[in-house]
Amino acid sequence: MILRNIFHFIIITLLIISSTTQAEIVLDSTLGIKGALQGPDFAIDASLGKQVGANLFHSFASFNLNSSKSAIFIGSADINNVINRVIGGKRK
Repeated sequence: MILRNIFHFIIITLLIISSTTQAEIVLDSTLGIKGALQGPDFAIDASLGKQVGANLFHSFASFNLNSSKSAIFIGSADINNVINRVIGGKRK
């Protein structure tokens, strides 16, 4: 009985944790604004970064997507490269 209750507690805890884990993309303010972007399908516009020549740079405090989410970088036709960095120290 006690083992069964412990097993149920573990299963419920894992379900709660997995259901609350969300995708997260947060700008770090190095190249513009600071703050979280809205998902689940994240549109990352060129205005959120900095364009230098044909390169578009973005800097994130956090960039965490699970398999059911997407991030799309949007910019003008003269952008050849999108270069990103993530400075947050958390690994998932």
